[in-house]
Amino acid sequence: MSENPYSLSSPMRREYDEFRKWVLGNKKLVALSPSKNPGDLLSLSGTLEAKGVSKLSTELLEQRLSAVSKILATLDVHTCSTLIRGGFNLPEFTIQAFPVMNSFDENEAKAWMQVNRAAIEAQLTGSPDIVLPTFNRAKAEGDLQAALGTLAADMFLSPDQPVTMPAAEDGVVPDQDFTASISSMIEEAQTIHPAIAAARAKLDAAIASEQQTRAEGLPNLSLIAKYSQNNQPASLGLGQPEFAATGRDWYVGVQLQIPLFEGLSRTYKVREAQAQTEVQADTLDEARQQVGLDVWKSYQALQTNIQSVGNTATLKQLAQRSFEVARRRYAAGVGSILELLTAQKALSDAKQQRIQALTDWRAARLQLAAKMGRLNAGDLRTEHIPPQ
Repeated sequence: MSENPYSLSSPMRREYDEFRKWVLGNKKLVALSPSKNPGDLLSLSGTLEAKGVSKLSTELLEQRLSAVSKILATLDVHTCSTLIRGGFNLPEFTIQAFPVMNSFDENEAKAWMQVNRAAIEAQLTGSPDIVLPTFNRAKAEGDLQAALGTLAADMFLSPDQPVTMPAAEDGVVPDQDFTASISSMIEEAQTIHPAIAAARAKLDAAIASEQQTRAEGLPNLSLIAKYSQNNQPASLGLGQPEFAATGRDWYVGVQLQIPLFEGLSRTYKVREAQAQTEVQADTLDEARQQVGLDVWKSYQALQTNIQSVGNTATLKQLAQRSFEVARRRYAAGVGSILELLTAQKALSDAKQQRIQALTDWRAARLQLAAKMGRLNAGDLRTEHIPPQ
């Protein structure tokens, strides 16, 4: 089909002219063809197109899904079955689909020829069939469902309970947390951290125990008093009559206790209590040092992740612009499918790096909050993003 078969009013006519011009001017096609005849070049392009379709991405093939649906709707069961089994070559398929293709609108016509061109270029450049990416996508979807089931179970829900996860950047606002100087943050952590509070309480208990032990070995002066009353009846002997009697006893005095000799046990007890106090003091100092070091490391990790979030945002924007440029170049016929797929892959990688950077930043933020002793339920519910 070297001449344009489409009607003058059909958008396919202009798209076919552009496609034909591209085929006849393609140096790789000309080099592969044994003949420079336009009909032979177009026939070769049809062969390459049929082989190259399997090398295209799903996203690219979906561009002409509506057009294919229109064609399939006009075929009877036998013809549709023959088409699915690959029983038609390109000219036979064109004859079957021509009436529908002639009625394509502008978008459908452009998408149809764009996919044809992409399939030819994919075959010319030796691109691999889209099998592994499809497998990887299916595996990734399976891993996602397994992760959602695990998350539901951790939330005490049934694994088949639907769980909707927000997008990676949903719900984030400029972050005002952790903007103080690192010295202030370390000082705050050393004041409020639960580990330091526990160590300080143990030190206070040890000091009180030491003071009590020392006090027990000192002279003790105390004021004592006693008062008692007895109404028990009195009798001169066994079997004798009883007489009512009342007795009272009371005294007030001062008591002085002076430890004279305890076999040095008191000295040993005081030394033991003093040693325990020193141990708890060292434990408190160690806890302060450890908390300060943990805050320092977590702070530096957070700063690194903040930079990564900003860098990946820039990288994603650049990759998006590159993809848009490659897509427009390809649509205009001046770019190759390889260039478009490369830009698409770079954009996908940039998005993945952006998601990973946000995940690492969230983890680093919560880690710093935990190291400072400030982690609570609000930190888990509220998401922020660092200024970029």
